[in-house]
Parts: sequence; structure tokens; C-alpha cells
Amino acid sequence: MSQKLLNNQKQEEEYKGEPLNPNIAYGPLEDRGCRDIFFFILFVLFWVGLFIIAGVAVKNGDPRRLATPFDSSGNQCGYSSASDYPYMFFSKEGSNSISNQIYACIKSCPKQGTVSVECLTNQVVKNCDQLQIYPSTSFVTVCIPTDSELQKSIKSQVDIGSLEEWMSDIRTTWPVSLGVAFIAFGVSFIFLILMRTCAGFITWSMIAGYFILLITLGCLCLYKSYNKSYENVPSEFQNQQALEALGYCLLVLAAISLLLFICFFNKIKRAVAIMKAASDFTRDVWQSFIVPVIMFVLICGFFVFWIIISLYIYSSGQIKQQSNSPFGSVEWDVGVKRTLVYYLFGLFWNVEFFIGMSQLIIASCAAFWYFSHRPNAQLHNPVSKSIVRAFTLHIGSVCLGSMVLSIVMLIRFLVELFYNQAKKNLNNNPAANCCIKCCLCCLKCFENFIRFINTNAYIMIGLAGNSFCTSAKDAFFLISRNAAQFSITQGIGRIFVFFGKFFITFFSAMMGYLIITNMTTYSEKIYSAGVPTFLFVVIAFCISSVFMSIYGMAADTLLMCLCSDKEINRGRPQSCPQTLQEFENEYMS
Repeated sequence: MSQKLLNNQKQEEEYKGEPLNPNIAYGPLEDRGCRDIFFFILFVLFWVGLFIIAGVAVKNGDPRRLATPFDSSGNQCGYSSASDYPYMFFSKEGSNSISNQIYACIKSCPKQGTVSVECLTNQVVKNCDQLQIYPSTSFVTVCIPTDSELQKSIKSQVDIGSLEEWMSDIRTTWPVSLGVAFIAFGVSFIFLILMRTCAGFITWSMIAGYFILLITLGCLCLYKSYNKSYENVPSEFQNQQALEALGYCLLVLAAISLLLFICFFNKIKRAVAIMKAASDFTRDVWQSFIVPVIMFVLICGFFVFWIIISLYIYSSGQIKQQSNSPFGSVEWDVGVKRTLVYYLFGLFWNVEFFIGMSQLIIASCAAFWYFSHRPNAQLHNPVSKSIVRAFTLHIGSVCLGSMVLSIVMLIRFLVELFYNQAKKNLNNNPAANCCIKCCLCCLKCFENFIRFINTNAYIMIGLAGNSFCTSAKDAFFLISRNAAQFSITQGIGRIFVFFGKFFITFFSAMMGYLIITNMTTYSEKIYSAGVPTFLFVVIAFCISSVFMSIYGMAADTLLMCLCSDKEINRGRPQSCPQTLQEFENEYMS
């Protein structure tokens, strides 16, 4: 009896899943039905909630009020009785402290030679002649003295609250955000076209460019920090230190990257080889470029919708004037806070949904292409078939996969937000500080694990057409049964995808940054370029992720198909393309 139990236990320990459906040897299965319908219904209901909240937010909110100052009597410049007076004017040029100022709403900022202004009188400013007129320029909705030293002093004290500043800057620079999206689209598309003709050259060029960029930026930061022009400018001292620290960090990152490059040189060579096979796929199935274009339009449309409605939600709180400051702060009730979290989750879920749909369609196309190389097989409309299957049969599976990933992302974001807000207090509590950092690290690892599961689940959905959970299980056991091969090949596509995303995101975000810092249309109306630039990075990263998923998913799918083909045909793949066969003979035999 005990021997029988031991045998059963041994069998359970050696269990490596059910064998693959042998019909996969002839290509992606045709006999499939709707999967995970419940999660599609849940996704639709979630969108109903988004629209309901949007309607309420548009009715109650007004983003223009976020960065609008108050005069000394609490009238908000540009609104209600002050609707004709949009600019706030400091009445005492000689005072370097905002708390010592009195404020008035005026029609326009006085220029050189102006002797009087039209203002809204209040309890303190009884007559516009009381105002001490001086040359000024507009800074967002505030008239700032043109005198450089006084301007710096006043600007440094203009604090309307971090979140209010961020939302105001996002609202001001939204056309540039849209432009960055189109720049990322154009660069990504050109990048993919080049990959079709010279995959190896582009891959090695990206790696070389990555090191050149890090070293150049590091040296440039150090040069700027040691520049003699900084020595006699105390107000810039902290910026000098930041530049020096950034320069050393970039050089250290370059050194670490070089060590990793040396360690993973052979794997990078395999990445170049598999990218050539992925390039053959894109050359034969050039219609696959339609997929990222569709997803680009959907993501851009969603980003515009999300940014606009988020601004309305944020501004739907009660705006009250701060003490000793002409600016207000937004006070929310619990309902507004929950709505913001709901919309934040909506951002994660929808972006991951679009990326997941793109991955599933590309995986299905690559599977069709792989098995079209078996004897007497032909390739018929793989893109249209894959799109129809994804949106009619497997949309629920993508909803489930993206929802699970988004929940983890939301939890990690909220923990990071809590940590940043409580960082000062936690510095006095090393144990709590360590626990939260460990928690964040674990959440990041878990998020990457879910992404890994999702990617391979989408590939198996493209092959067999099962539900998300079944496909994830089948993919997991296929990898475990072919652990030796996957330890060599798994993630090869991601090496290429990383460098591609890095360059597309960096170039697009840098263009946006240069626009908002050099065009007076934006530079004079924003508080800081930091938050808009961060938004540019997010937008460019999401769009580059969709485009680069063509090669990343194609590479991973072709490797998964190769292992499936070998397993079903007992080590002798029957459908392997010539380029992939060379890869298999050199690296997997």
C-alpha cells in the first residue's frame, strides 16, 4: 500500500501537463468557440461606468480653474464677477515675498511704458490707481515682473500645489502630447520597415547606439556640472549637483550594461538570428503592419478621452483659496477619490487590453505563417482571419488577461504613492521602510510574471483556441517539458524589444520636451516640464510597445511553434521555415 502511494506521489511530481493536440501539426485549430464571455461582459459594464462618470465629471468640473489665482477678496480671476479679468497682478514690485503682497485681477499684464491697468476692485484694492505698475510678462495666469532677479524670487514662491500644477501643465501641453504620439507612430513605423530589410544591422546598431547615448549623455551632464559659468550662481547650485549625480549614474549604468552585454553576448547573437526569422514573417505577411496602426488609433483615442475626463474629475472637487497665497487647492470628497482610482484602473486595463489584442493577433498570424511551410500548405489571409478570431472569439480572454495584470499594476501604483507620501515619516522607521520596499519589489516581480504568463497564453490561444486559463496552463507545461530549449531561447525577442522601445520612447519624448521648453507658446504657460515629459514617455512607451510587439511576439510565437512542432513530430519538425531551421540547427540541437 505504501509503495503504491509512493508511486502515485512520484507520478504527481513528474506530471507535466496533457500532451498537445496533434492536429496543431497542421496549423492553428479551426474548431474553436467563444471563450471567457463573462469577462467581456464585465469589460463592457466597466466602460458603461466610465461613460457615466465622464458625464457627471463634465457637468461638475472645469479644468481651467485648476491654475486660476484669487485676488485679495477671494474672487477667482477669469470667473464669475472677474470673468473679464483673467490675470493676477502683484501690487508691490519691491516685495520679494508673496505673503506680503496684495493681489488684483487685471485684463492684461502691463508692458514697458504702461502707466495704468484695468482691474477688478476688491476689499483691499479700492481703486486701480493704488496698484504700483511695473513691466511684466505673463506666467500661466500670473503677471511676473520682467526684472530677472525679482522674477526668480516671485516664481520660486508661486506654489499652487503639486497636483494642481501637474494637471494645469497636462491641460496646457495636450496638443504636444498628441504630437508626441504621432512622432512615436512615425518612428516606430519607419523602424519596422527598416527591420524588414536589414534586421541584423539594425539590431547591432541599436545596441551600439544605446551605449553611445548613455556615455554621451553622462559626459555632457558632467561637463555642464563642471562648467565655470555655474560657479557664481548660488541659486543653480542644486541643479549643478543634480547634473553631476545624473552624469555619474549614466556612466555607471553604461558600465553595468557593458558587463551584462558581455555576459549575454551569445544570447544576443541568438536574438539577431531569431529576428531574421521574424523579419521573414513580416516580409511575407506585410499586412501585419495594419495591426499596430489600428491599435495606435485606438490607444490615441483612449488617451485623449482619458486625459480630458481625468482633468474634469480632478477639477470637480471644491477649489478653495490657500492662506497667504493667491492660489487655491482642490478638496475632494471620498466619491471623487474613488472615481480617480476607477479611472486610473481604466487606464491600465484599456492600454493593456489594446496591447494584449495586438499580441494575440500577431501571435495568430505568426502561427499561420509558421505552419504554412509544411508540404502542400498555403497561406490564406492570416491577418484578417486573426483579427476576426480575436474580436469575435477570444476578446473575453484578452479582457481577463489584461484585467489580472491591471489589478497588479494598480496595487503597485497605490503602494508606491503611499510610500512617496509617507517617505519622510518612514525614514525614522527602517523596518517599515524595508517592508514597503520589499513589497514593491515583490509586486514588480509578480507583475513581470503575469506578463510572461499572458504572453505565452496568447500564443497558445492563437494555436489551440482554448480559454485563457487553459491556454496559460498548456503554455506553462509546454515550457516545462522543453525546459532545456526554452532556457536558451525564451525571452530572446524581449532583448530586441527592449532596445527598440528604449530608442523610440527616448526620441519621441525628447522631441516633446524640446517643443515645450523652446516654444514660448508652452514654456511661458507651464510650471515645470517634468510632468508633461513624463506623460510623453508614457505615451511613447505604450505606442512603441504596440509596434515592437510585432517582432517580440513573432519571435516568441515562432519559438513556441517550433517546440510544439518538434514535440508532436517526435523531434523532427515538419513545418519549420528555412531561416528558423538554421537557427534550430545552430542553437537548439
